[in-house]
Amino acid sequence: MRPEATFLQLTAPHSGRPSRAAGKGCKTVLVGLLAAVALASCGARGTSNGDPHALHMIVSPLHGEWTLLHPKVSPPEDSGGVEAFDGASEQLLLTGGGPTFGPFMASTWLWNTKLWSKLSTPVHPPGLFGPVMAYDSDTKQLVLFGGTPNGNTYSNATWIWNGRAWRQAHPGTRPGARGYACMAFDPASHQLILFAGNNSTTFFDDTWTWTGSDWRELHPTTSPSASIEDGFAYDPVDHGLILFGGALASNGSALGQTWLWSGSDWRELSPADSPVPRSDPALGWDPVSKVLVLFGGLDNTTAPLSDTWVWQGSTWELLKVNRAPEPRAAGNQFAYDPRIGCFLLYGGFKASGLPSYGVTWTLEVDPSPAGDSQVKETAEALFIASASQ
Repeated sequence: MRPEATFLQLTAPHSGRPSRAAGKGCKTVLVGLLAAVALASCGARGTSNGDPHALHMIVSPLHGEWTLLHPKVSPPEDSGGVEAFDGASEQLLLTGGGPTFGPFMASTWLWNTKLWSKLSTPVHPPGLFGPVMAYDSDTKQLVLFGGTPNGNTYSNATWIWNGRAWRQAHPGTRPGARGYACMAFDPASHQLILFAGNNSTTFFDDTWTWTGSDWRELHPTTSPSASIEDGFAYDPVDHGLILFGGALASNGSALGQTWLWSGSDWRELSPADSPVPRSDPALGWDPVSKVLVLFGGLDNTTAPLSDTWVWQGSTWELLKVNRAPEPRAAGNQFAYDPRIGCFLLYGGFKASGLPSYGVTWTLEVDPSPAGDSQVKETAEALFIASASQ
């Protein structure tokens, strides 16, 4: 539980969340699938001129289908939690965060493609707001780092999920304690990358990689500004990690820049079109439509957003959708589930003074009527293949 005095001291006037400022049922996609399989089987990544963006054999304009699900049991209302797909155990996990006004969630929840179930895990991370979690396909580890247990102190603990239980790792080197960072695995450089975040005194712009047993700080020549709540995900077309948005350390304003981590350095990209600046957007890779998908976040006035965008390797495009979930920030509560060929979105932050969401949505990009098991299995194979390239 958050002591009220601490909560009031550390909460910005517009938000019911701990302060982020220092000192204050789905159909599987078929369109383009056969072409994608052909490309994967021959190892092709582009045309004869070597253009990597030719991998995106998609029908434009793309469209998407959001579906609100109604499972009988759901986790508590949740914002500030983390969700990720564990490729080793083929599980989609949700942990951390909690209702807007607490307490934070120490339980672990599994999504089995239709229902949520709460696990009994005697050893587990404490209830944390704003941790990060990502799957490392090289070490076969689902890794959780950082967060705040009370809105006042911050953690630099590393936890590993093995498919059945949590264990705390004890690396000799660790990044500084922080919350609201971003983390994603880069198969191109075989790196699990941690970037940015903040604690009660410091905003970070450092870049770290997890080796499977220890943390190692990297020293790129160029780096994005110190920030929090950036969207971060792997894009195999760009052979690296795409970072978008976040909130600036100096004044808290939302960012609208697109950056690429190429394995050794950061490079700012110059897309022709971009979403409006925002912090805490959801971002993930769709292995079938072969685009990064971005949803929601908080704009410069901290108003929640509900637009959906795709990154096609050179620019952002507003996705045409049948409907949209209510506006929210849900940056780390969005993950692709290859078992159903869709993104799963859970919970999210509504707006100042309002409770968090406690609902489950799926997003299918470029939907088609087809949805047989063969197509689903091919989509899952593509997801695994894209994570190993």
